[in-house]
Amino acid sequence: MKRLNTAVALALLALVCLPAAALAHVGSATVSCSGASFTWVDFDAGSNTVNYRIVVDSGTPVHGKFVLNEGSGTGGHLTVPLTLYGTHRVQANSWWGPADTATGETRLESAPPLADRMVQCQAAPPAPITTPAPAAPAPAAATAPPAATPALGVAGQQVTSAPIARLAVQESCAAKSARVTVKAVRMRQVRISVKGRPARTVTVAPGARRVTTLVPLRRHGAAVQKVTTRITFRNGAPARTLVAVARRCSRAAVAPTFTG
Repeated sequence: MKRLNTAVALALLALVCLPAAALAHVGSATVSCSGASFTWVDFDAGSNTVNYRIVVDSGTPVHGKFVLNEGSGTGGHLTVPLTLYGTHRVQANSWWGPADTATGETRLESAPPLADRMVQCQAAPPAPITTPAPAAPAPAAATAPPAATPALGVAGQQVTSAPIARLAVQESCAAKSARVTVKAVRMRQVRISVKGRPARTVTVAPGARRVTTLVPLRRHGAAVQKVTTRITFRNGAPARTLVAVARRCSRAAVAPTFTG
């Protein structure tokens, strides 16, 4: 019994002393009718390359590699555009290492998807109506040539692409609120949620290209909390959804220490 108590005490001590690196190499993703957005954070600084894959209804995957380009290679964001109509199951996954990461950080390709959900999209637009071109009248004194096949005119559809947008959350942990910064052009409104619950809505002034605000963190639950932003634009472009993570810590961890 004494040996058992000693083993339990050592296990608890190991958990208490677990280094911050245990939270390293975090990946998350969201999917919608317009695309899949990936976020990677807490990698060790250096050259880090991750793999990503998107599957719609078990069809042909969209996949590739992405080099983390933020914070000296410690993180990055990537949005892969999609155009979906109707109802579909969309899965997004990412894996990495050990050869392509700075310190051998690894997530297996067989790991569960980072995002797996059914999306309800708008119905497909109706097919354009084609109108045959009128046949030219034949000259009076000449033999009429064989009738040509009518030409079909197809109405074009103008597509407004969404501006490039970036999301940044303060890297240090916060006791109550985390600083969130969104950068994009022609923004109309930014809605921010933490762990799936609305936290802040900011109406953007015309011409502003940067929004910085404090977002309250959830007081209970995991220390790493997902921050989701949905950006709408003034030019009618599709809304963008970006995801990052914030880290919550105790007040004692962020309060200044005075000695005297």
